[in-house]
Amino acid sequence: MIISIEESGLYIDILANTGEPARLLNLSNAPLANIQKEDNRRRLLVEAHLSGENLDAHHARKHNGSSLGLKLNYVSHSISGIPGGKCLEVVQEYNRIQVKSRYTLYRGVPCVRAAACITNNSEREITLEYISSLMVYALPIEKWEDDAYVYIPHNSWTTECNWKCSRVRDLGLFNGGDFSLKRIACENIGSWSTVEYLPMGMLYDKVKNRTAFWQIEHNGSWEWEIGECDKSLYLGLFGPTPEQGDFYKIIKPGETFCSVPAAFGMAAGSAESAVQALTAYRRKIRRRDRDNEELPVIYNDFIALGSSPSTEKDMPLVDAAAELDCDVFCIDAGWYDTGNWWDRVGEWQVCEERFPGGLKELTDYIEKKGMIPGIWLEPEVMGIACPMAENLPDDWFFCRRGKRVIDNARYMLDFSNPDVCRHIDGVIDGLIRDYRIGYLKLDYNIDAGVGTECHSDSYGDGLLRHNRAYLKWAEKLLERHPALIVESCASGGCRMDYGMLSVFSMQSVSDQADYRKVARISAMYATAITPEQAGIWSAPNDPDDTELAAFHMINTMLARVHQSGKINDLSPESKEIIHEGILIYKNEIRSHLPDSLPIWPNGFVSSDTDSFCYGLINKNDRCGYLAAWNLTGTEPLKADLSPYGIKEVLPLYPEGLPFDFLFKNDALTVCFKEKYTARLFKLLLK
Repeated sequence: MIISIEESGLYIDILANTGEPARLLNLSNAPLANIQKEDNRRRLLVEAHLSGENLDAHHARKHNGSSLGLKLNYVSHSISGIPGGKCLEVVQEYNRIQVKSRYTLYRGVPCVRAAACITNNSEREITLEYISSLMVYALPIEKWEDDAYVYIPHNSWTTECNWKCSRVRDLGLFNGGDFSLKRIACENIGSWSTVEYLPMGMLYDKVKNRTAFWQIEHNGSWEWEIGECDKSLYLGLFGPTPEQGDFYKIIKPGETFCSVPAAFGMAAGSAESAVQALTAYRRKIRRRDRDNEELPVIYNDFIALGSSPSTEKDMPLVDAAAELDCDVFCIDAGWYDTGNWWDRVGEWQVCEERFPGGLKELTDYIEKKGMIPGIWLEPEVMGIACPMAENLPDDWFFCRRGKRVIDNARYMLDFSNPDVCRHIDGVIDGLIRDYRIGYLKLDYNIDAGVGTECHSDSYGDGLLRHNRAYLKWAEKLLERHPALIVESCASGGCRMDYGMLSVFSMQSVSDQADYRKVARISAMYATAITPEQAGIWSAPNDPDDTELAAFHMINTMLARVHQSGKINDLSPESKEIIHEGILIYKNEIRSHLPDSLPIWPNGFVSSDTDSFCYGLINKNDRCGYLAAWNLTGTEPLKADLSPYGIKEVLPLYPEGLPFDFLFKNDALTVCFKEKYTARLFKLLLK
């Protein structure tokens, strides 16, 4: 029997015979009839390994050949409708161990969300070492050595969203016969989920001109791998494993463990088409939040004050932010202590020396000026110099080998402990009650490593428990305060995943403050985050340079405007440039962002690209926007707009600064008068 399901051009076909493992024959943008049928033995739905079981393959570091996967027998399946889509569940069983694979498809996107749950119906404990979120064997690329290209998303502090594309064979994976021990893999180990890579990737089929894409939706340790099996490529998506996260989980009789969710899709065309499909999918799975529709303009005092806020320093910034028509004013780190803001976090008592009239004096003034008061908080940590820390039991914290984990002068709090959640709830509820806080910037500035032994079977199990508990805590926080706007931050973009972003409405993309480097990040952020969730800095640091002011604004105007810097010291001319950009954003751009899809007319931007462009297209509203940047010389930027159906290109910003451009025969040419300049255009669609 073949189980078939299709949605929006994505086809799933599963071979399911009683007494045999179910096998995924096809997951692609083509029906099964167009797929060459080969040996199906290894096309397993799930790979899951139990301690003490054999591994039935020559696998090396690859996570395939699990004996449980091969021993499972198909039991049943169901297809049901869900709001906005449909769901397929396949149940398999071996020796009273049940595995349920779930595939959820959403209308309008060629993408499936997958997860697997294992239930112990036996009378003995079992120890799970890993379970796949999704396995896709026999990826349909015939001459994959030559015709398959892997896109790998490098990511690190202040250098986020830096993609590299390589042919499979150039990454060392060759067709050596039936299988290879080599793999192409990206992984994260620890509590910063994106400290080296984004939890996603793409595979381009040059011959058929289509791109497979995927993401792992988890805020901790994860791994994806591409390898060879039965002369074909396979893709495996995983959460923590023994190698990638020091993970194992004891499952007692009657208990169930579920993998982290992951997504896979396939789009006709290039990487741009794949990111567009992924953008639409991300909008389907995230929490509905009014913030993602209203998109208020935020001022944050961090770059201006450097973690040293006070009533005296902030008041002039409040005045300036109000004059620029900002909607939110956020007080960043340091509001709780006179000394080292870094190692004293955790108790969250207002520092009287910084705010002699009380914090309420400042938050009342922010409200008087027509803005929402906001404040910075780092809820998952407690500094080693925090007086509260020494009086708390160890099970509040991450511990390994009987000792509290210390990273960069902070302890890591464990949100699987209800007492920790109650403590943070009390802090936040008090801030909202006493100071009418309507905006929280929740930061996270350490990496606590593989996990904790408290409340856990393994270090990796402890981290996973915390990760999941933190997201549940966040969901309850937003249920309790539905109007609250919450920005997620992890030293900028070190935890930029759709575990977090399915809950929080906004993400700080980067701590990078150099506007030239911010530009490249601004041109690539949409590979990781939807435009309406991506907060990007605008912080001009030269009071008199109007070109610089415009450059800063263009960095942020196709995302979420995060204004900062000493805006009170700007010249009237620079203030006017900033104000013009904010008004265009509020009156023209932001209403289109929640339905727009990203475009890269000249391809992805790399760390050494000096002249580039990035835009958004809203097909419903028949309009779009294109930002063009120049970092070095004065050579014109040329962009082919023929794929997008553009009938007219209009200069949008800045109005008061001269620039020349030409739109002719579907090609846009932008002439720059000097280096470090940027311009923003409006696109009208045919």
